[in-house]
Amino acid sequence: TRCKSGTARGRDRSNGYVHPQNNHRLTHRFREQARSHRTLCDWQSAGVLANRARTFNFSFPRPIIIESSPGAWASVVFHLCGWAMDASRRDDRAQDWGLLFLRVSGGLFLLWVHGLPKLLHYSAELQNIEDPFHLGANLTLLLAIFAEVVCPLLIVVGLLVRLACLPILFLLWVSMLIVHPQWTLFEGQFGWLLLIVFTSIFIAGPGRLALNVRFAGALRYV
Repeated sequence: TRCKSGTARGRDRSNGYVHPQNNHRLTHRFREQARSHRTLCDWQSAGVLANRARTFNFSFPRPIIIESSPGAWASVVFHLCGWAMDASRRDDRAQDWGLLFLRVSGGLFLLWVHGLPKLLHYSAELQNIEDPFHLGANLTLLLAIFAEVVCPLLIVVGLLVRLACLPILFLLWVSMLIVHPQWTLFEGQFGWLLLIVFTSIFIAGPGRLALNVRFAGALRYV
């Protein structure tokens, strides 16, 4: 029970109450409680604002004025870091889709323009193929079919992508530098573009939208 002695004003002050005439003054204990309550509200309001901004991808038209309490600023920094991590994940997904498009488009282009004609018109191509290393027309054509039919299919499905790029790059370099050294940049533009495409795939790898990700160890990166 509270002490009954003393005046009403004295009893109120000793028990932590605020007298109606001095309602703008708080005792030390209630000042601390009010400060902690305001900090908690700052934490909650800052968290709600950051979550809404991250969910709806909303950018504020002007800076937000937040009371300078450590809890509020810590919450804002925490949620902004989470927002940046989400943006990084979106960038990674975009890169994977970009690598998938590069693999599929480059592989199908090489297969359709160079690989299938050699495979479907084998006899005619056997008469026209160049043999710079004197391996014989049959073996040279078979190696070219392997590089322009089998390897593009591996690249499209994302299986052993970097290894599949090596025969294609070798064939393109031989074609551009040994078989057709007289070609200008304009005449050999498609060959150089294919070199750029498959060199990029060789450097960047297949991405995560490929069958390579099912492998473990070093096979995942070849």
